[in-house]
Amino acid sequence: MLLIILNQTLKHNTEMRLITKFTFVLFVFLFSIFNSFSQGKVSISGTFWDDNTGVDLKTSVYGINKGKKEKLAETDKSQKFNFDLKTYTDSLIFESEGYSAVKIPVHFDGEFLKTSFAYLGITTKGIIAQITYKDLFIFCLPEIHKENIKYELYTLKKDSLFWNTDFSILIQKSQSSIYPLLPKNMDNTFKVFAKNKQEKVVLEKTLKPKKGINFIDINIYPKNEISLTPKNIEKTIGNISTSIVKTDKIELSYLPYNSFGFRTLFFDQSKYELKSENRMVLDSLAIYLMHKNDAKVKIAGFTDNIGNENLNTILAKYRAQVVGNYLKTKGVSSNQIQLNWEEQTKESSQESEDLNKYRKVVISEME
Repeated sequence: MLLIILNQTLKHNTEMRLITKFTFVLFVFLFSIFNSFSQGKVSISGTFWDDNTGVDLKTSVYGINKGKKEKLAETDKSQKFNFDLKTYTDSLIFESEGYSAVKIPVHFDGEFLKTSFAYLGITTKGIIAQITYKDLFIFCLPEIHKENIKYELYTLKKDSLFWNTDFSILIQKSQSSIYPLLPKNMDNTFKVFAKNKQEKVVLEKTLKPKKGINFIDINIYPKNEISLTPKNIEKTIGNISTSIVKTDKIELSYLPYNSFGFRTLFFDQSKYELKSENRMVLDSLAIYLMHKNDAKVKIAGFTDNIGNENLNTILAKYRAQVVGNYLKTKGVSSNQIQLNWEEQTKESSQESEDLNKYRKVVISEME
């Protein structure tokens, strides 16, 4: 009888251990499934190019997570990459044959539970376009941008908020917004606010910059909404009584340059295709024009003096148009662009040994 009871007890204990083990495995499995669905991410698109020539490179993109390297993407036929970047990633690596690998630390601020988008144009020097700073805030394009939402970034110094920039225009034009961090900024604390047309704050975030790319989620979640609505300069934000100071000088530090001046883009003979080496110039010009809404540029097309004059005029027109259209695809308003090609024969009719210098488009800021 004692042996029977002992056997039943052992059998029962074995079954309990199996049930416990199965329950644990099931819990781990379900947790991993839940975690994979709830893990935040940013949808990334962009290019990796030679900063000397501007040519897009065939590139492999990798992510580093706790020391482990994972391949995220390969560029397509047009040398562009598209991938989802999980918020547990520590660094991004861009590798192209014949070039040194570029490794950039990445950080994430926010929940990223809704879809967010960001564009990365990385050069072989490890910088974004013509922005020479390697430490950046990137305010990711939210899943749905509600009309009349205003996004502003401030620097918090003691009890005062110093206005840095209003980047609403970029979000309205479906662009992720880049804010370069100077070395002196790295110890600062920043705040970003989103307000609706009733001046109600629907998003408030406190940001502490880190080395590398700081991706910021500006999706608006219901719990973000707070009842702060005063329009006067003195405001109470959290427990901080703040005085907001605005200066144009701080705002312009966000732009690639304070004044565009003029640039010359060159073309191959009888061609009007935009060379990739000119794209960085146009990308930075697009940022400048979208932030400085009252700025306008004149885009003048020229050709050499070889061949039929009427055909040359058409070619000059096409060259001006391709530059203007590129800026428009980047979000620049057509009201800020003036095209011209009628003057192409005045300069190019002159004899010259170096005809290449006439195969161009000249972009100049209008006063």
